Amino acid sequence: MKPNKKRNFITILILIILVFCVYLLFSYNKQKLKNPILSQIESKTETPQIEEKDKPESLFKKEGPTNENTKNISTTINVLDKNYSVKTEEGVNVYNVMKSAENDGFSFQGKEYPTLGFFVEGINGVKGEPGKYWIYYVNGEKAQVGISKYIVKDGDIINWKQE
Repeated sequence: MKPNKKRNFITILILIILVFCVYLLFSYNKQKLKNPILSQIESKTETPQIEEKDKPESLFKKEGPTNENTKNISTTINVLDKNYSVKTEEGVNVYNVMKSAENDGFSFQGKEYPTLGFFVEGINGVKGEPGKYWIYYVNGEKAQVGISKYIVKDGDIINWKQE
């Protein structure tokens, strides 16, 4: 093989290997996104607990419209056979609703994970255990996003279960 052809062959081979590596990286990350709980379990390093004052502002910030025409909505949190009715402004996420319910005796603990958001580890003093995690449902349907991403609608029922 001539030196020019050999160099072109090696360049093409390196490009193919790079494309394959990028493909593997994206497919691995896609699998982790499909099952965030599994990716947390697989993680051997523990993420330090972040104090509320150090958490990203976006977790506490109201999402959605922010004008004086914002209306009030009602939602319910159901956990361990107890209901907590919460009145709040439209455009808030589940995390904010849960913080509002703390005035009524509701409590929760968890950790902030940089790529996943806030992960609930305990509610009203009941912690998750190996193989059982706190999962939330909205109007009977398993939530598809974390509590800092789901924007609560008027009349939503947030149901927490250990699964």
